[in-house]
Amino acid sequence: MATTAQQVYDRAVAMSFMNDPSLTDPNQVLAYIGLYERNVYLRAARLNPEYFGVTSSSAVRVSNTDTWSLDALTPTPAAVTRVEVLTFVGTPYAGVTVGDRVGLASIRWPDLEIAPRALLRGRKIVGYKTELGADSSNYVSQLLVYHSPLPAPLSTLGQTLTVPDEWADLVTYPIARILALRDRRTDEELNFLTVDWQALQQTFDEAVLVYDVSRWGRFQDADESAYYEYICRRAGVEVRSCRGPEVQSKVTRSLWWPRSHWNSLSRVVTPTALLCGRAVQ
Repeated sequence: MATTAQQVYDRAVAMSFMNDPSLTDPNQVLAYIGLYERNVYLRAARLNPEYFGVTSSSAVRVSNTDTWSLDALTPTPAAVTRVEVLTFVGTPYAGVTVGDRVGLASIRWPDLEIAPRALLRGRKIVGYKTELGADSSNYVSQLLVYHSPLPAPLSTLGQTLTVPDEWADLVTYPIARILALRDRRTDEELNFLTVDWQALQQTFDEAVLVYDVSRWGRFQDADESAYYEYICRRAGVEVRSCRGPEVQSKVTRSLWWPRSHWNSLSRVVTPTALLCGRAVQ
């Protein structure tokens, strides 16, 4: 990661010989670059929060009634994927050990998660009932949080972007479009920029989605497969059914049934649906 905000702006200006950088307020340019870089990370967080994933330690709470603020994590999280016990006082619950998974439960259906559980309430992690601490002598004091981050805020054009160099043009193209819109360029020029930007976004989406597909195996439990199908459909992602061995060359992995069922009916889901389902849990 060596691309600076100034380099992004220079590349955007160079996309048209009609651009005049002297007509643009540097502070406004910096604000736009920060906005579009943030959008790249939010896009990744929606598709697959583990793509840019990092691990951070929460603040240490001093009472069983305290909460953990997500704003205290570095870098700032866009989406939380997993929480584990890092430190504790006394015996918060039977058999407690460092590394225990803390289930992130839904307030509507908490019983779908296994104890110990916590809730995400706004920008805070809140222990569910007394499962992370019954009293001031027995409680989980610190958590290890796996999350998708947001980029570091930009303060100068000389600052290096957080986004990897290969995706820096996801910020460059929208800046170039802003310059074209400002100067009332032709629709043709705007369309060229839009098409190139969308093509790069598609490449980015595919890279983000394929990143984690190797970790997914076949679901032997029909209820689990139905659950993932449900959350994919809820997110507006199509889940298709394919029949027979002729689809094997087109599908890299059967996610819904064992390989022995290939000759009957296999429920398959594209990497997009698969990882989107994971992201919207």
